[in-house]
Amino acid sequence: MDLVSLVKELERQRNSRLDLIVNSTSLKAVTNESDGIRLKISGYGEFPLTDWAHGQLADKLGIPRKYYERTRVPVSSSF
Repeated sequence: MDLVSLVKELERQRNSRLDLIVNSTSLKAVTNESDGIRLKISGYGEFPLTDWAHGQLADKLGIPRKYYERTRVPVSSSF
């Protein structure tokens, strides 16, 4: 990656990020088939969780990360 591409990517990331301080009562975990768990924030929308956020969620809920990661992978079944 050249320097110009790096600068453009960093600018894209800066413009697309959103830092919020919200009351935890305004947060809700929702699921869908394409993204799995998404975080719904009242008044802001739904956001997919990053790998970092999944790790924090597992820690907060007291779920061992290894088990949590296994539950994130959809199991295909042919019935």
